[in-house]
Amino acid sequence: SIVSALEWMVASRVPVINMSLSGPRNAILDRLIQRSSARGAVIVAAAGNSGPSAPPAYPAALPSVIAVTAVDSNLRVYRYANQGSYLDVAARGVNEPAAKASGGTALFTGTSFATPHVAAWLANCMTAATAAACTQRLIANARDLGQPGFDPVYGHGLVR
Repeated sequence: SIVSALEWMVASRVPVINMSLSGPRNAILDRLIQRSSARGAVIVAAAGNSGPSAPPAYPAALPSVIAVTAVDSNLRVYRYANQGSYLDVAARGVNEPAAKASGGTALFTGTSFATPHVAAWLANCMTAATAAACTQRLIANARDLGQPGFDPVYGHGLVR
């Protein structure tokens, strides 16, 4: 299903693809994401919710993917968010409103709920600029959190 969805989005020239999922490395998904990125799609993925000492989560840990961690309303990292050098940016992902499968909305928490904020930011930017320019702006405009500069908890900082 993931392969079919990615292939359809790339064929339809969807500029930004949100992947609010994470897991172990998968060679088939790696190749498909590499192909998608080479065709111009920007992939944004959840960093994972297995805790600070967990191994890197995929597809977020792939170099061509923008990896997103979650913070709460006080800009503290979500306690179960993965950490590591593969993180790019942080966004609100604790107690975020989202649709429930049964209808209506509820509050949800996790890196999967932070990722859509970044995908939307990029999609908005890409209405007037290239994917490369928008990715650079995303990082340059991030509000530094945690240790000064890039760090493995917040990446480059909070997307604004």
